[in-house]
Amino acid sequence: MVWRQTANKRMVAKLKQIKQKLRRRMHEPMEQIGAWLRSVSQGFYQYHAVPGNLRAMNAFRHRLRRLWRGTLRHRSQRPSVSWRRIGPLFDRWLPAPRVLHPYPDARFDATARTDLCGGCRVTGIPTATVEAIG
Repeated sequence: MVWRQTANKRMVAKLKQIKQKLRRRMHEPMEQIGAWLRSVSQGFYQYHAVPGNLRAMNAFRHRLRRLWRGTLRHRSQRPSVSWRRIGPLFDRWLPAPRVLHPYPDARFDATARTDLCGGCRVTGIPTATVEAIG
């Protein structure tokens, strides 16, 4: 089985971009920031959500929560925002990661065929053969 995992450099670069934009959007209403962060995280998940990468996806979500909490702490004169108080906010706006791109055999229901290529084993999607056409 081949494991594909998000390169740490890509994740760190994306989190730095998000941090800069969060800083610029600090005083916008929570609904706007939450909707924007949801779309950003869903876009990241849609690209990186492959089997075996769930640990990196959870790390991305956790770091995104920490960035947003840090921005909220700088937003007012009360420096401590408890996790208990803002946990439901994060759960509302930041979706939990899940595998969106399973392996091709699960996606396409690929089967192993031996009737092609003179008996050698070929894995792929069934195609039209001469007997089926004629």
